[in-house]
Amino acid sequence: MRHRLPLVLSATALVVALLGSTPLGEAARDAISAVPPFAKKAGYASNAGAVNRIKASKRPRPGFLVPLGQDGKFPVSVGQVGPTGPAGPLGPTGPMGVTGPVGATGPQGAPGASELQTVSAASVNNNVGGLKEVTVSCPSGKKVVGGGAQIQSSPGGAYISKSQPTSDLSGWTAQGYASASGYFWGVVAYAVCAKVT
Repeated sequence: MRHRLPLVLSATALVVALLGSTPLGEAARDAISAVPPFAKKAGYASNAGAVNRIKASKRPRPGFLVPLGQDGKFPVSVGQVGPTGPAGPLGPTGPMGVTGPVGATGPQGAPGASELQTVSAASVNNNVGGLKEVTVSCPSGKKVVGGGAQIQSSPGGAYISKSQPTSDLSGWTAQGYASASGYFWGVVAYAVCAKVT
């Protein structure tokens, strides 16, 4: 019945237009006036044009929804999200930060050395073969921090058999050996001494 009502009204209007003031036309006019008002014009729901109170629009407008096109995408007028652009240039260096507080005092460092000097001593220099040894001592108040030894006045055949600091680090000991006699030779010891704190 709901779908036939517009057809009936249209047919009645056509009869009124054709028959005019004839008795049949007047009867049709009376029938139209008896139709309820809601049947003459369909009402419009107050929320039919909005989704969650947001209205739609075919063109982009603030506060309005824009429908997707037939391709399933927003129209070009709305704009599309483009690809990520290249990284921008490096910005300038920022200002230096505030200097922090002074830290705690660290542990005492290793002893230092000062007033370095080199001293030396030599054994007898003669033509006797065998073992010769000499020790050089550091000046008072200083300790040995290095040293060495060498054979003196030897045409060959003698060699250094020991070169080391003394056990109390007060000097350096050198030892040489010659397997034969007949030529003059000797041993020289060197010590590098310093004040050690």
